[in-house]
Amino acid sequence: MANSNPRLALQIVMVILAALLFGAYILSGSRGISGVRPAPGAPAAGRSLQAQLEERVMAVADQARAYSRLSPDQLLKEIQSNPRQFLRILIVTGIGLFYTGVAAAGLFLLIWAGLRWRRGDVVLARQEGPTPQWRVWDAVVALAFLLLVSTAIGALFRPDNPYRVPLGSVPAQYLACLYAARLVRERAGQSVRALGLRAHQWARNILRGVLGYAAVYPIFIVLALLGQYAARLMGEKFAGNPAAEFLFWTESIPAALLIIVSAGLLVPPAEEFLFRGVLYGALRQRLGVAWGIVASAAIFAVFHLNVYHFPAIFGLGVVLAFLYERTRTLVAPVVVHALFNTVNVVTIFLLSRI
Repeated sequence: MANSNPRLALQIVMVILAALLFGAYILSGSRGISGVRPAPGAPAAGRSLQAQLEERVMAVADQARAYSRLSPDQLLKEIQSNPRQFLRILIVTGIGLFYTGVAAAGLFLLIWAGLRWRRGDVVLARQEGPTPQWRVWDAVVALAFLLLVSTAIGALFRPDNPYRVPLGSVPAQYLACLYAARLVRERAGQSVRALGLRAHQWARNILRGVLGYAAVYPIFIVLALLGQYAARLMGEKFAGNPAAEFLFWTESIPAALLIIVSAGLLVPPAEEFLFRGVLYGALRQRLGVAWGIVASAAIFAVFHLNVYHFPAIFGLGVVLAFLYERTRTLVAPVVVHALFNTVNVVTIFLLSRI
């Protein structure tokens, strides 16, 4: 007990400092724990990223309509004289077809799942897995550690440094994962298998993750539109993710590729480990499945520090926790999260280059 008291005191100090820091972020209007300032060339107080993307897409759409009125010979000459413009049209058309297909597939899956649920059928059979034995306090300490380390590492970079997110936030997340795994092992005597790091039915769970991405997309769009509407009612600009805005404006290809890799491949496993494996696992034992899903999704959304993004990220968090609850492995949630992030950042990167 003598050895545990200093450790508990240190954990309490960490949680208090993290809470104060989190409150300071909110009061200062911060846009993220490790956010970056706009890239050189970006408007300091202009239109939002969404408005810029819409403007570029509409400009390409106008050009496509102009092409549609040309004769085949005229169209061929126009393409030969300006191949870059034709490539822009192909890129925007491909992006539009992809998102339309995903939305259609997602709506089909949601309707199918709703019909099965109404008939009393099981939508996704629950798999068995280890029962979490750690406490909610352990999850709180792990998230406090994440917040403090993210801030400390982020302070080593200039606010306009393009490598601040991939080289600052990502290492902090993985350090928090190691710290959480140690807490779970010491507190509950359980390995990382209890945190969802299991390859059980990995191929089937990858497929479930792909289908889950399609299903969550229509939900995310509806809730994102709700957040935009709320922002407009409050007379505020609907701010995008700072890393996404930097990706849109930066002229550094290495920095852009590093952000794509970190957001699409490195961030999802770490966030799923912390928010689904550690946090939801503890909340599930304390609150039950339904309220555990709701609470973990709400905390996941709050950690993104944008009140108008809260509905969409909360909906995403609910789907991710539901998949984790049913599969008892992080494979499916990580696939959904990775697809979601990768598609978004690649789309922004492509549209920024047209």
